[in-house]
Amino acid sequence: IPIASNDRLSGVLGDRLQTFSNLQGDGSVNARRSTYSALLSDAITNYLGEGLGGKRLDSNLLAMLFNLGSVMTVVYLFSLALMILPIFYTEYTNLDPFFKVIQAVIAASLVRIPVNSSLVSFSGFIFWYFLGLGLAGIKYWNAIKHSRIYENANH
Repeated sequence: IPIASNDRLSGVLGDRLQTFSNLQGDGSVNARRSTYSALLSDAITNYLGEGLGGKRLDSNLLAMLFNLGSVMTVVYLFSLALMILPIFYTEYTNLDPFFKVIQAVIAASLVRIPVNSSLVSFSGFIFWYFLGLGLAGIKYWNAIKHSRIYENANH
């Protein structure tokens, strides 16, 4: 690699690449771990939260705990699960192939929740947009199912 052959950068790059195999020696991981452990104890005991204009953290779960409080974070996550689960357990996935796209986008956003703010800003827009499309699609197919068109098509 040409950039690694540079004398000034090779030492720094080599040291940084070695930390991928030795996480105990990685200073940034250790600093993040100690910061998160200190913040987590404060966040869990904060029952009411600081409001939506509160702390901006790179961890979505910690930000939710600080902004909403521990009680409302549980309510928020439970409500989020109630909206998401019907999209993954719908019977209409075979009728509408776009449900697979919706499920993939939502799953990708959910995987990112613990490590970054995937429910706010542009990535949050994408998540909420596809969640709304999925819920609207279920409502649409339920209306079709209970209409005469669906009954006539299946007989």
